[in-house]
Amino acid sequence: MKTLVIHHPEDKAVEENKKSFAKCIKTGIGEGFAISREKAASLVIGDNVVILCSTRGYEQRAEGEFVKLVHSGQTKSGLKRYYVYIDNIRTVPYHRNDFGKLNHNGIALF
Repeated sequence: MKTLVIHHPEDKAVEENKKSFAKCIKTGIGEGFAISREKAASLVIGDNVVILCSTRGYEQRAEGEFVKLVHSGQTKSGLKRYYVYIDNIRTVPYHRNDFGKLNHNGIALF
């Protein structure tokens, strides 16, 4: 079973009008993540999803189960962006173990 890690920093939600950690937890949708074709193709229903927020003073972590990806556009370089649909989300104790694995698009898959 794989784990997809997505990063929803609160400071970007305000500064760049992006979706926040709280909104992701409430709706079950991680919005606008650039994911390579190979990584997207390897995800299956039920894989683990970790949702992180590292904004100072808002540090939070939640986990859930992968449901699906829905194409939502692309980056300037042509990488596809996706909405990540997540079920059974629950908050868990915060720790930073997965941050070292995040790529510059705010995701990791291992």
